[in-house]
Amino acid sequence: MAFEGVDKEISRRQAISLLAVAGSGVILSCGGGTKTSTTNTTTTTTANTSCTVTPEGEEGPYFVDDSAAGFARSDIRSNLDGTNTQSGIPLTLSIYAYDSENSCAAMANVEIDIWHCNGSGIYSAEDVEDTSGETWLRG
Repeated sequence: MAFEGVDKEISRRQAISLLAVAGSGVILSCGGGTKTSTTNTTTTTTANTSCTVTPEGEEGPYFVDDSAAGFARSDIRSNLDGTNTQSGIPLTLSIYAYDSENSCAAMANVEIDIWHCNGSGIYSAEDVEDTSGETWLRG
């Protein structure tokens, strides 16, 4: 992609990255100091906070029930045994769970599973990806 009067070309990936960073800045600047989860269903509001209900079953592709396997960890880059570490850019998530039926009270002892593909678009623990037995990028 080249623009008139600009000598340096950027790749499609670089252009998308720039747009993503700019979009993130716009989204972050719209915050009003309250913690809100995102979805498009029911919203409950109290005097000083609001929360949004995420529909049950919004698991997406490649979910693996790992509730009994020791996946409670802060670094998901490698397998549970520390092998096969995936490369990438560090990302810190702050996830909050609120009870929409109890004035959006914070919930304790809630399990939230996260998973992601690696830089090549491959998910662990998937027969179709030939990664059965792998646990990287799952937590």
